[in-house]
Amino acid sequence: MAKYGSEGAPLHDPCVIAYLIRPELFSGRHINVEIEISSPLTMGMTVADWWGVSGREPNALFIGGGHVHLVT
Repeated sequence: MAKYGSEGAPLHDPCVIAYLIRPELFSGRHINVEIEISSPLTMGMTVADWWGVSGREPNALFIGGGHVHLVT
């Protein structure tokens, strides 16, 4: 709980398969995401335009929530 803010660790790989099989289990929104390539201070940084301030078209689906509960 202290490390991840929820019970258990993130399960990125299994969630990809779950999304492909049952995308309705997840929630998210379309945003614009770019990789910084010109600033020497932030070269390679992923920049997510959460609020649409850049005016660029969304090019990625950010999955920020879900209803998946794994039972062991």
